[in-house]
Amino acid sequence: MKYIFLTVDGVLNTIEQIQTRKFTIDPEKLRYFSILCKVYGGSVVVTSSWSRAYNATDPKKSTAEFKELLRYFKKYNITFAGITPVLNGRKKGEEIKRFLENHSCEDYIILDNTSAGYYKESNLIVINPKKGLNPEVLRNLAARIERK
Repeated sequence: MKYIFLTVDGVLNTIEQIQTRKFTIDPEKLRYFSILCKVYGGSVVVTSSWSRAYNATDPKKSTAEFKELLRYFKKYNITFAGITPVLNGRKKGEEIKRFLENHSCEDYIILDNTSAGYYKESNLIVINPKKGLNPEVLRNLAARIERK
């Protein structure tokens, strides 16, 4: 199984957009993300504050914003694999490591708007949060994935 660890803020939206409305998703950036998912062939694992909005025990009790994200995933045929475990006081890199310890994985990439919280993570792709996912980043990612 391949995984794409996704930090939504700064990747599927921009800093400017989330200053206007917290928990927002830019449909254009989501379209780029769906292309990435098809090229890479991975299932999505949501990280960061968005993962706290999902109720794994009863998904119907997830926040409205997370349900909207899942509807977008369904619309674009993006496979949702789950969320990273919430390890209070721990860094995102540790939450991803814990997820990987409990799931079979042949490869993974991490999309985040910062390198903070990761220690020498070669699979990390930092997205400029002022721009979010865009065609230039998508081209670079596709080239990187093809080289693997």
